[in-house]
Amino acid sequence: MKLKIHGQKLKKLIDIINHATYPEIRLHLEEDRIWFRRVDVANVALIDVELSSAAFIDYELVDEPFAACIDFAQLWSLKHMIGPIMELQHFEKFKFSNMIGGGFNLSEIEDSKVKKDPNFPDLSFLSHRFVVKASTLKSISLAAKRVSEKVRITAKPGEVIISSSDDATEAYETVSNCVGEGDVSSVISADYVYNCVRHLTGMIEIHCGNDHPIKMINEPFDGCKITFLIAPRIES
Repeated sequence: MKLKIHGQKLKKLIDIINHATYPEIRLHLEEDRIWFRRVDVANVALIDVELSSAAFIDYELVDEPFAACIDFAQLWSLKHMIGPIMELQHFEKFKFSNMIGGGFNLSEIEDSKVKKDPNFPDLSFLSHRFVVKASTLKSISLAAKRVSEKVRITAKPGEVIISSSDDATEAYETVSNCVGEGDVSSVISADYVYNCVRHLTGMIEIHCGNDHPIKMINEPFDGCKITFLIAPRIES
């Protein structure tokens, strides 16, 4: 196996994946893509990351597809070693070379030490869809962390209000491109939203329903697709 990728892409991906929430990951290396899927310890948030061969300068998987587990927190701690172009090889361990004479190695960890890959749930029942700037969602979720620790998404055809409030304060953002029938509302943890979106850029596509999980999709660079699912907070 020999892969080559721009260092800035690799750094961006490492920043997006929260190493505290997902400290170990199971990479699946296939003929035309690399992917992994992981849930946090509390089973509140799921992340699904897919890198197609288009994300790489070179993508060559000589052997059969395989899966390998790595300590992602360790990879995050070594990201300062990433150069302009990185070459990735695998011979019982992962070797990251920065093409200017440096790099680092990551040993595999035992498969049994990494949480089993979750199934990706069928969320076709989510009735509403809209697109929002990553910076907007980051701003309102940060405000929500300080106001009520919750983000409420209220959606109806043509309009979405993303808000957070307590008895004295309300913060909100309005989006006008919602597709769906009827009115729906869902409440989610501000901490989880912020941790998911804090390093995202560009646009985020959001799917939501009435007290259902929300699905957020972002493509931070060509060939990379990241999907987050966050469970709702059910209010009595």
